[in-house]
Amino acid sequence: MFTYDDAVRYAKEVIAERGEDFVYNPFGQNSCAYVPRSDERFPAERSKHVAEGSAVTGCLVGEIFKRAGLLTDEIAKAAMSVRSLVGSGYLPDHLVDNSEDRLIEFLSILQGSQDDGEPWGNAFSVAYESTK
Repeated sequence: MFTYDDAVRYAKEVIAERGEDFVYNPFGQNSCAYVPRSDERFPAERSKHVAEGSAVTGCLVGEIFKRAGLLTDEIAKAAMSVRSLVGSGYLPDHLVDNSEDRLIEFLSILQGSQDDGEPWGNAFSVAYESTK
């Protein structure tokens, strides 16, 4: 089962690989994709509206989901927030500890900060400090 501790660990790994200063969404356009544009599951209709970082990587939460084995085709194609993924059943209770409020809060803050143009290191700091 995917937990808060897993999310924190995977976030640290992804950020270490890409760098704390990596900015997925430099214009803060409040948009991301769970997979990079090179992924065959990337929704082509979103290519004009998604962050520049999608040219090289999925969003931070998408990369966390990939490491956790949760990046299904449905999530890869989804154009919705983490909270919406939970509400829609894309992150089922038998795979994700949805009862752990801080898990969803952590992922939501990560996603929101990244989408607002924050570097991944800053997004992590804000999310972690808000939920630890």
